[in-house]
Amino acid sequence: MRYLSGRRLIPRLAAAFALLFFLSACGGEGVVRQGYSVESAIEAGVLMAEGVDSNDRALEIVQATRRDLTISTALRPRFVFPIEQQLFFPHRHDGELLMGHVTVLVESGQSVNEGDALARLTFDAEARHEIDYLAARQSLEQFEEDFIRERNRRNAEIAEARREQGLMEGAAAQQASLVIRQSELALERFISSSAVTRSALAEAVEFFAQTLDGAVLRAPIDGMVHSVATCGIFVSSHNHIMSIVDYNVFFYEITVRASQHATDFYNVIGRGDILTLRGSLNLGDSESDDENGEPIEIDVRVVTDSWVSGQRGVFTYLLAPVDKEGLFEYLGIIAAGYNPVYILRSIPVTVQLAVTAALDSVTLPIRAVHAEAGRQFIYIYNEGALGKRYVHATNRIGGYAQIVTGIESGTQVVILP
Repeated sequence: MRYLSGRRLIPRLAAAFALLFFLSACGGEGVVRQGYSVESAIEAGVLMAEGVDSNDRALEIVQATRRDLTISTALRPRFVFPIEQQLFFPHRHDGELLMGHVTVLVESGQSVNEGDALARLTFDAEARHEIDYLAARQSLEQFEEDFIRERNRRNAEIAEARREQGLMEGAAAQQASLVIRQSELALERFISSSAVTRSALAEAVEFFAQTLDGAVLRAPIDGMVHSVATCGIFVSSHNHIMSIVDYNVFFYEITVRASQHATDFYNVIGRGDILTLRGSLNLGDSESDDENGEPIEIDVRVVTDSWVSGQRGVFTYLLAPVDKEGLFEYLGIIAAGYNPVYILRSIPVTVQLAVTAALDSVTLPIRAVHAEAGRQFIYIYNEGALGKRYVHATNRIGGYAQIVTGIESGTQVVILP
């Protein structure tokens, strides 16, 4: 055991008694009462300044503690249709482009059914278009005449063979029966193949008929129209005319980003969590204050795990309504005549999240952290002296900073305002 000489022991004991007396004046709370200062502490023999200009500044003594740093943030989700089809006018039957001026027959947000006409392409009827139509129609008519003639001929041959079979006996009658059956099968194959040919010719006639009257763009599915082209512009089969979405499948999407005060987020939300979106429905003037509208609350469930967008501290989630049918029924009551999905797309909603930026981390009041020449430091007690300690602080949230390196929990730190 190392012993101190009397010359060194007496000053140490005096400093210890002075420290106990000084801390007792704090009321046992670890913070110096208002009125004490660095200068008075040094005079009392508690602190020995190391290049610190006291200027009689107020003094606080705190301890580094472990805690979670949490941010409350309001986010505006984005309405997402995952099933969307881009619509174009078809090419001509011979593969050439259709070109002309588009006439749009629907509006953005309008609900349509499969097969409904969405747009029409009008243009000057060129001679070749009419020739194509007349040629296709003539081919179809000629085919139908030939088919009827050939079918009647074969039916007559079979009927004659059956009449002759009735006059035969024995082996001759059996042989005639086999020949008749082969003729009947050949007739069935002829009728079947002719039906396929006739269908193709009929489609060609219909296509060229539409070409003359203006090509028609039809809805491929039941859904909602959006991203509609401007009516009257000149387009071709290469130009996107509009999009249609399956409005039975939709989500809200939120992206949580670390703010300038936080480098990462942890324990944000997880799959299965229930959140509440809040907004205001205003069916009147779109420029009026949303606060005057009908308050809307939508309970949603997190249906995907987060994925990172390539940036540190950025998370994206998909949210689905908990009770979609009940939500549609509610919207139908307060907004009769409006498509529920169109209403949802038009309502700006927000969601309040409490997200954690630091888990069980050593923290200090932000006021305790100082900067010097690009480095961060704090003042700590060091055997009764005021010492400087370099640290790495981040995530300044709610008046506290996360201390990544430099000190441990329980370290007493001096705050110099």
